Formats: sequence, structure tokens, C-alpha cells
Amino acid sequence: MGGMILSLALLILCIVLFVILCYRGFGPIPCAILCSIIMALVAEGGFWNALFGTWVQGAMGFCGNMILPFLTGGIFGHFLNVTGSSDRLGIWLVQKVGTRFSVYCIALLTMLLIYAGVMSYVFVVAYVGCGILRATNLPRQVGLAIMSGYGAVCVTCLPGSAFVVNLIPTFTLGTDIYAAPLIGVSCGIVAIIIITIYVEMLIRSYKKSGQGYLPMDNEDGNVRSDDDMPPVWLVFAALVIVILGSLVLIKAVRLDSQYALFSTQIVASVFLVLSCK
Repeated sequence: MGGMILSLALLILCIVLFVILCYRGFGPIPCAILCSIIMALVAEGGFWNALFGTWVQGAMGFCGNMILPFLTGGIFGHFLNVTGSSDRLGIWLVQKVGTRFSVYCIALLTMLLIYAGVMSYVFVVAYVGCGILRATNLPRQVGLAIMSGYGAVCVTCLPGSAFVVNLIPTFTLGTDIYAAPLIGVSCGIVAIIIITIYVEMLIRSYKKSGQGYLPMDNEDGNVRSDDDMPPVWLVFAALVIVILGSLVLIKAVRLDSQYALFSTQIVASVFLVLSCK
């Protein structure tokens, strides 16, 4: 019992340490390695076995399974950017929803992609989000806070998510991904309220200090002209290919998530390239 309590205490300490170090500006990879080394000190199989066996095999297994979905997700996001699709969607959302609420479309897109099982959703959301943030002249940190916050709620709280965090209990407890919906939805609502308050405070802080959107190294920060952007229906069609296509392949065809993501993101990328010529 004493060893279990020590391991639990050290696990909590490592999580807190990881968060603090990341907030202090250190890279997540070295922080993860450092915290893993600390946890390996009390591992049941010994330090070297935990670090070079369990941890390395788990990391390599995850990278091996997700490398193609991540690569094709990056390719799709790149084509959203170079074809002007992200700018078009950002401008359209601002016109329809208004500058005040258009940034929350990033939250909606994040949650839709997560429920569709698109594990490389960060690539799609990042490029579309940049288009929205350019149109509203808000820093990228706002988009990151929205994507990270609402994405975490969808993955960990709301029932039905096909992500790893929601799948683990199905193996250990014999439940399904829709278990305890009342608790999950209640916690999700509370979390969404807290995140929304934080995002609103963040936006007000940036506006008060006069900070706006800063272009990345590979962009000039200028929104394209109408003639240099595809029609909005074409952008939505590409997103539908990924979101609805992944949902159908995963839920109806029962195709493995990584194969489904690889297929839909390749098809959507080709669609964008051919349609925007």
C-alpha cells in the first residue's frame, strides 16, 4: 500500500511539474522525458526497464500508429492555407457570425473533428483557426486556448468520444464510450463555462494591450483578395470529406481510425488541389 501511495503522489507531482515547465516555456518533449525519468524511479519493473522498455515502446507504438494520419493531416492543413481556403472560411464566418463570436467557431470545429474520430484535428483546426484569427485580428494564443480547452472537454468529459482517454475505461471496466453520460455532460458544461470565461478574459486582455494577429514566418499576415480565394462551398466540401467521411468509415464501415483518417485527408487534399487550380 505504501508503494502505491508513493507512486500516486509522484505521478501527481510529475503532472504538476510537466504543466509548470510547459507554462514556463520549456518544450513538451524534454519535459515529458524528464517526468518519465522521475516516474521510472518508483516503477515496479525497475528504472531501466520502465524507461527503455515500457516508456520507449509505448511512445514508439503511438508514433508508428499515428505517423500517417498526422502527416496527411499536415498536408491537408497546408493545402487549406496555400489555396486560401482558411482565409475564405475565416472571412465568411466573421461576416455571418460577427467578430464577437466567430472565434468560437474554432471550438465548434474542434469538437466536430474529435467526434468524427479525426485524431489529427490539430492540423485542420490550426489552419482554419489562423484564417479566423487573421480576419478578427486576434493573436494565435486565443485560438490555441480555444482549441486546447474545448478539445480537452470533448475528449475527457462528453460521452461518445473515440479518443484514447475515453477508450481506456472500456478495457478496464467493461463499459462503453457512452458510459456515465450525466456525470460527463455535467462536468463538460462546468468546464466549458470556465474555459469560456478564461477565453473572454484573454481576448479583453489582448485588446486592451493593443495586441493583434502576428503573421508566422511563412505568411505575410495580409488577408487575400476575393479573387485569390476559393468559394466557401468548396471549403466546406473539403471539411465534410474529412469529418463526415471519417465518421462513416469508422462507425459504419468499421474501418480502423488511422486508415480512415489517412484516406479522407488524402482525398480532401486532392480535392482542394484539383478544385482550386
